[in-house]
Amino acid sequence: MSEPLVVTLDVGTSSVRALAFDARGIAVPGAVSHLPHAPRTTVDGGVEFDAPEVLARCNHAMDAMHARLLRDGRAVVAVAMDTLVGNLLALDADGAPLTPVFTYADTRAAASVAALHRALDSAAMYHQTGVPLHSAYWPAQMRRLRDSRPDVAASATRWLTLGDYLAAQWTGRHACSYSVASWTGMLDRFALDWHSGLLDALGIRREQLSPLVAARDTQAGMLGAYAARWPLFKDARWFPAVGDGAAANIGSGCIDETSLAVTIGTSSAVRVVVPGTPDAIPPGLWCYRVDESRSLLGGALSEGGSIASWLRDVLGDAAPDEAELADAVLDSRAPVCLPLLAGERAPGWHAEARGTLGGLSLRTTPAEIMLAGLEGVALRLGQIANLLAPAVPGVRRVVGSGGGLLGSRLWRQIVADVLGRPLVASAEAEATSRGAALLALESLGTLSLAATAFGFGDTSVPDPARHAAYGEAALRQMTLYRQTVSDAPFAP
Repeated sequence: MSEPLVVTLDVGTSSVRALAFDARGIAVPGAVSHLPHAPRTTVDGGVEFDAPEVLARCNHAMDAMHARLLRDGRAVVAVAMDTLVGNLLALDADGAPLTPVFTYADTRAAASVAALHRALDSAAMYHQTGVPLHSAYWPAQMRRLRDSRPDVAASATRWLTLGDYLAAQWTGRHACSYSVASWTGMLDRFALDWHSGLLDALGIRREQLSPLVAARDTQAGMLGAYAARWPLFKDARWFPAVGDGAAANIGSGCIDETSLAVTIGTSSAVRVVVPGTPDAIPPGLWCYRVDESRSLLGGALSEGGSIASWLRDVLGDAAPDEAELADAVLDSRAPVCLPLLAGERAPGWHAEARGTLGGLSLRTTPAEIMLAGLEGVALRLGQIANLLAPAVPGVRRVVGSGGGLLGSRLWRQIVADVLGRPLVASAEAEATSRGAALLALESLGTLSLAATAFGFGDTSVPDPARHAAYGEAALRQMTLYRQTVSDAPFAP
């Protein structure tokens, strides 16, 4: 009998992926099921998913994985899941969804942030929860629903995350990991408990939220229909969902404070794993949890690969390929982009900020516009990296991951030039899924992360002249930001 496997389910913004990993955290060749999806957007700033539709897509992915492993005669010891984080769902008394799944990119709660600032000690909340008051997090989203849809708020018997909802459909158990809870903006990161002051301010009872659990707190057994549907999974240990950002760091080999992760997927982020619970957070950044013993310092943008996709759609047949982009000239007359299509998260946290393209002329080409979008994301990530640097002086390696970054040699070079540091490409094509598997295997006692091998690809070496030029471009981007964005909570 072959060794038992860990099955992972990665529920991201752009797709659902099921994979299988062996006891060393190595992906089983061919054991993958990938189903694309996309959130629904609304004219008033909504970015949301339909929970039953996501459940159906996950079921299909798990069906395909189960069929593959059953055909191969494999056993499954555990199922691990990561999800896009910063999402909220309300259920009624029968456990049916009352709302869509509101995502981090949904800006409709922006107006509620001001009310929260008036009602709460914003600085204290930031210190205790690790995140600012912002439309990406539960407090603002719950306040918006209470004010605009009091019928929904009054009917909600449970508030939960997408991962919690999915796991409960399969196992009957509601639970929320410290990792996912930290992305809600409702976790007291020191007490590892729901923040009592926020519960009181929002009129939420503790029993309306799922119990908080450690990463190693697994569930055995499944509900009858799913146990019959997936017999290979019914005796496996089901791990609570973790945040996709935490999983991506671990899966790309950024397992401690010596490695900085730069990820560009649908969104983008700069993150580093640190031990324990750091008391101080660099202004404008956040502190989430990997688990009960590790934290994640950094900052994220709602845009990443999404800006490139949006520009390709807008430019249509005029959209350039990468070779054309490489020929575009970086100089003081090139367009500059603020890639804030879904409001601003780090570092300014202005939820109602909007994207801007400046410096256009009659001679501006589609290639220059596309390049400005890629550079705009890189410059914002560079700003986050600069803010983070004093808190993690021991960083020795910068690792790039995410489909947007790994799929573009040019974008990797741009990021390296902006940072002024070599950028090593992760060779883990499915770093997020692998991270979820490695965290599960670590909890099972099967492996040590410190002794785990990670693959790396090519290194993008920064060009000193281009690094200096991007320093000038960063100043032009900051000037554009200050001209177009006012009253940011954390003014850069």
